[in-house]
Amino acid sequence: MKLFVSAVACASQSAACEVLGMHEKGQIMLKGEHFDPSGNNPYDGASALSNIRDTCYGKHAKLSS
Repeated sequence: MKLFVSAVACASQSAACEVLGMHEKGQIMLKGEHFDPSGNNPYDGASALSNIRDTCYGKHAKLSS
C-alpha cells in the first residue's frame, strides 16, 4: 500500500508542476487570491496558485477555514 501512495503522490506532484509551468508560460491563469469578497484577509495560503505551487514543491495543499 505504501508504494501505491508514493506513486499517487508522485503523479500528483508531477501534474501540479505541469500546471504551474503552464501558468508561468501564460498558457493558463491561476488565481492568486480567493473569490470571497473579503479576499485574502487574513491570507490562508489556499488560493489555486498557492496550492498548485505547494503541491509541485512536495508540500500539502491548504484549505480555507
